[in-house]
Amino acid sequence: MIDIGCCNRGKEVQAKRKMPNVMRYIWAGTLGLTILVIIVYYFNKWVMSLTDYSLKGRIIRAEFIVFIQSVLGCVSYFVWRNTKNIFSLKKKSPKNLDRNSESRFRSDTGGRFWKLIILVYFFLAHGSYISNVFFVQTNPHMYSVVSYFMLGFHVQMATGLVLVTILNFFVKLVSEQTLRHRAAVIMAIIYAVTFSMYGFYNTRKLPTITNTTISVKDLPDNLEGLTITHIPDIHLGPVNGRREMNRIVKMVNNIHSDLVVIVGDLVDGGLDDLRKAADPIKNIRSKYGTFFVTGNHEYYASAVDDWFVYLESIGVTVLHNSNVNLPKHAPPSQQICLVGTDDLEASRIHYKDHGFNLDKAIKGCSADQPRLLLAHQPKAAEMAFASEHRIDLILSGHTHGGQMFPLVIGAYLTNPYYVGLYPHGQHSHIYVSQGTNFWGIPMRTFTSKEIAVITLKKKV
Repeated sequence: MIDIGCCNRGKEVQAKRKMPNVMRYIWAGTLGLTILVIIVYYFNKWVMSLTDYSLKGRIIRAEFIVFIQSVLGCVSYFVWRNTKNIFSLKKKSPKNLDRNSESRFRSDTGGRFWKLIILVYFFLAHGSYISNVFFVQTNPHMYSVVSYFMLGFHVQMATGLVLVTILNFFVKLVSEQTLRHRAAVIMAIIYAVTFSMYGFYNTRKLPTITNTTISVKDLPDNLEGLTITHIPDIHLGPVNGRREMNRIVKMVNNIHSDLVVIVGDLVDGGLDDLRKAADPIKNIRSKYGTFFVTGNHEYYASAVDDWFVYLESIGVTVLHNSNVNLPKHAPPSQQICLVGTDDLEASRIHYKDHGFNLDKAIKGCSADQPRLLLAHQPKAAEMAFASEHRIDLILSGHTHGGQMFPLVIGAYLTNPYYVGLYPHGQHSHIYVSQGTNFWGIPMRTFTSKEIAVITLKKKV
């Protein structure tokens, strides 16, 4: 006869023994995470205090690589677990091992080959950032384009797997059945291939020219109909080069605008690597000239001052927390004040004397003049509108319209202004461009490259 009470007591004792082990793991994990957060906090504090800006830039880029690889590692694990065995044979019982051996051999070989394909694509996706170190040059290297494409495919593959998991959940609610695992994974692969190719195709097209008319209070009569070509986020670097820059310059010159503004994220690298890629900028033609302000990516390259000198040498006016009255030789009553600020990222990483400083940038503008502000990030625009200064129009970029799904969700949620024209108060506006090019991943889904043409008219 079995003593049920004795068995139950034995289970209770085993459970009590397991509980302390679980609690120890929880406490150890919590303690380890806390220590890691403290180390990272003080390490970053030390990095931001560095005055060797070249070293600071290298450390920041290294931190970014570690972060991205950690995220990609989790994504790769998720994709690998779901896809590795979809073309492999199921295990057979010993008595069936000799049946259809040739067919089983072909299928098992196919399974191994499939795993090899996955590992190669993982290697390319994880190795995409190598391009930023070794393959920043005048025109993109093939490795850069392929590896960044595979990074985009990796994002789409993970997204596809999440979407079919959600679909499975609803299928089970309706029919109490689920999709077969292989069928679900194949659906995810079809999704990833389709959206990756569609996104890549969109980046091969020329930017879309958009036309927007904005009313400005107190606009001088002589500036009625002033046209501004707005080209932020060109991102010269591992996947965009001189060819792309030449196309952009040709399109800009065909517009014949009065003013051209490059509102940040022009480059993703140093001057020595990208000088030839940037050279076509000197061919931009407009009535009042070309103007530039920094974006966050200029500071990641840690060569901002070199770029300032170069851009000024080819005729581009750099607005480094400064302003200029246009037209230059007109009386103040017939001018607008064009204001440019450094990007917010300069303040965060304490880059030399750079940083978002609206008070300094706007100093010297007449209170009666319309003011047009160039600020790369929409968050900076929000700060400008919250200030006591008069701001009539802000031109921004940075969001890329999210560039591709599902990144569009994050771009929409983390920026106060996302894409297009927004009014603020009774007299002010902000225009956020989708970006003239793209960053890194050569894909655009539900967004397009944009050259924005802004026409000013007097508000009545």
